[in-house]
Amino acid sequence: MSNVETPRERSGVLFIAPTLGAGGAERHWAGLVPALAQRGFAPRVVTLQGGGTFAEELMAAGVPVTVLGRGNQDARAVVQGLVLELRRRPRLVVTMGTTADLAGAVGAKLIGARHIMNWHKQAGKPLGPRRKAVVRVCAWLGSSVIAVSASQEPHLRELGFSAHRITVIDNGTVEPQPQRPPAATRALLGIPAGHQVVLGVGRLSSEKCFTRFIDAVGNLHARGIPLVGIIAGDGPDRAELQRQINRRGGGVVLLGLRRDTADLYAAADVLCMTSEFEALPMAILEAFAGRLPVVAPAIGGIPDVVVDGVNGVLVREQSASAYADALFSVIRHPNPAEMRDAARASYVSRFTHEVMVQRYAHELEETLAAIARAPCL
Repeated sequence: MSNVETPRERSGVLFIAPTLGAGGAERHWAGLVPALAQRGFAPRVVTLQGGGTFAEELMAAGVPVTVLGRGNQDARAVVQGLVLELRRRPRLVVTMGTTADLAGAVGAKLIGARHIMNWHKQAGKPLGPRRKAVVRVCAWLGSSVIAVSASQEPHLRELGFSAHRITVIDNGTVEPQPQRPPAATRALLGIPAGHQVVLGVGRLSSEKCFTRFIDAVGNLHARGIPLVGIIAGDGPDRAELQRQINRRGGGVVLLGLRRDTADLYAAADVLCMTSEFEALPMAILEAFAGRLPVVAPAIGGIPDVVVDGVNGVLVREQSASAYADALFSVIRHPNPAEMRDAARASYVSRFTHEVMVQRYAHELEETLAAIARAPCL
């Protein structure tokens, strides 16, 4: 047996994020980083503006996490904490988020490491001047990008990244493991017998457009369709969305943040996304893993995932009535099992956690091997 260490064993990988609270990108890292640790990459994680639920999950999985920006820490303390991490001399720095991308690009340059941005930004969503400036600086400093959808590539090229520095790796997700039978979950949520369940998952913010979700469910109620809408998530728009639900006389329940989303997917009949911007939503992949068809807008990377009329329905007109029609076509599909099976087949063929981790591991290992081959300066 050879005693020669591989590049991944010789060099640690530092992951930097603003926070690791609620969100699809944060959930993505919570599954990815421990899996990379199991493959010998010795990852460490730093958050610059506090911790969050997924930081706690990483710690519980045995990943070293340094939480900066906690409480009344000032900017100097955050910088000092990051400098201490960089003094460990990671050979590869992976980041997501504006502050993390800038810190990672500059820090990697100073210590002679490589920097990779993990780009989760929704395709088509305008970037503010500060965000644009940071991304351009990263491109100028020689950073690379792992994007989660091919739909993101044109914008990244506009911001200065050449094609050879952009790698697209589809998101993947761990298969949901329901803890209760669907009937038990429905009973717990108070779903009346014989009612269809429309599930929404996401942050309650304006870009997710849950107002359309609520109006679409109300539209179907007006047609006499027995169904209930449930939304798992929290955010700044919660109070206004609740007022909208109250004005419509109910029909939709805001569940808040949930740890039992696997049970919700199993208990639902269709996942409905109404977002204004998306890249490759984790919620769609989780729904597919749970044999749940999807109604979603034809934006970003979604049309590459949702096959219209096969594993779900694409909505091209962004209106509540269009979403109501799409939901009706799924709810009244002549062969619901066929659509569910197609959803599951999409997950198995492209979006398993194992496939995603394998591709990230390959990309990181190739980068570390290139560093090892580079001449010493």
